Amino acid sequence: MRASEFFSTMRQNLNQTFIELAPKLFNAGVQLMAGSDCGASNSYVYPGISLHQELAAIVASGIPEIGAIQAATINGARFLRVEDEYGSLKPGKSGDLLILSGNPLENISHTQSIERMVMQGKTYTKAAMDKMLEGVKK
Repeated sequence: MRASEFFSTMRQNLNQTFIELAPKLFNAGVQLMAGSDCGASNSYVYPGISLHQELAAIVASGIPEIGAIQAATINGARFLRVEDEYGSLKPGKSGDLLILSGNPLENISHTQSIERMVMQGKTYTKAAMDKMLEGVKK
């Protein structure tokens, strides 16, 4: 918010470069990874919603929904060489699961239509997750 005009323009140009470059990389077979850039030096990126926003930006750049989903799941596990344990659903693998009310392969915004979550073997309903968020919403 307090960035100089020069820095704001530079950030916009960099973002445009990413938008143009991402589909070229994807089409060339480069495995992209999605992930939060939140932290002390980036105070306007928040865990959770920022991943949904990043997936929408990936699709808006021209990458298909399946590519965005892979960027948020299996590609990171492959990069870290832990795909035998994480990144996809298969008996014997570790992982958490979101149950959605819409198909993100049809519309990436459906990643936000979370109805249930299975995390560390425990199932949470939408009502339970909403109740957990009450304490952090202002």
